[in-house]
Amino acid sequence: MRLNPDPVKLEAFRRKWGVTGLWYHGSVLHPWFRQDSDVDVVVDFSGGEEPGLLELAAMREELSIALRWHADITTLGSLRRDPNRMRRNAILAGMKRHSPE
Repeated sequence: MRLNPDPVKLEAFRRKWGVTGLWYHGSVLHPWFRQDSDVDVVVDFSGGEEPGLLELAAMREELSIALRWHADITTLGSLRRDPNRMRRNAILAGMKRHSPE
């Protein structure tokens, strides 16, 4: 099973929200990724500004449409502030940057 994002919608998402970096982590990067899995995504923004909770919820919906898969989203800033060092380091070490194919 492979993720097949809509490149036009994904680029529109990035432009609209000022996303400068988009990384995947979790099951999407592994053989056990299934139809009922979600796609875990970390995003970063130009200027270092981060959206509030309502904006993140809207972003998650738009990103799910662009990815053609249910997405869970977090910001790079919030991940770096995560007090759970083991979780934070594991995600940061295992992230894979989205690159259009």
